[in-house]
Amino acid sequence: MRARRQIAGVIGHLWIASLFLAFGWALMPAPSSPPVVVALAFDSSPSPTSPTIALSVTTGPPGTAVTITGSGFPPQEFVALYIDQPVPYLGTPGPRADAEGAFTFQIKWPDQTYDVAHKVNPATGGVHTVCGDTTYGGISQQYPAKACTQFVAVGPRPSPTAQSPAPSPPSSRGAGLPEVIGAIAVLLALAVGAVWFLRRPS
Repeated sequence: MRARRQIAGVIGHLWIASLFLAFGWALMPAPSSPPVVVALAFDSSPSPTSPTIALSVTTGPPGTAVTITGSGFPPQEFVALYIDQPVPYLGTPGPRADAEGAFTFQIKWPDQTYDVAHKVNPATGGVHTVCGDTTYGGISQQYPAKACTQFVAVGPRPSPTAQSPAPSPPSSRGAGLPEVIGAIAVLLALAVGAVWFLRRPS
């Protein structure tokens, strides 16, 4: 009987100890996991847009005041402006786009002296292309962009031709004194001839 009591006491102590162990395990904090580092990459390049340029006036003769406006270009980059083909340029290095990618540039439409190489003549009547480009003269900027529009040049008007004077109408004045005397002399000669013819002996 005494041995049974000892065994029951040992079992009781073990049961109580297991309860304490389970309770303590439940109260223990979970092991902390290593921190997760998330790397975020930020692209500082400007968002891609479609650059455009516009003209305040789209037709006119040489000397016409024209304002060129651009938008959608890379911010803070120079925009080279040219007519029909690169070189020469309308100002070098050209206007610089602002923080919004816009610019304004004023010109007077050039004449035949625009290109010393005589490859481009903006004064020629017809359609000409006006372009804005961030790459020019071998200079490569970070963000290339290009846009074009058109201008219709009006050639110089022909000067009015000198009109030849109209022929003067024939004079309507009467016959002069010499003509009258000549006619009288002819009549007298005819009369004298007729009298002589009638009186000659038969």
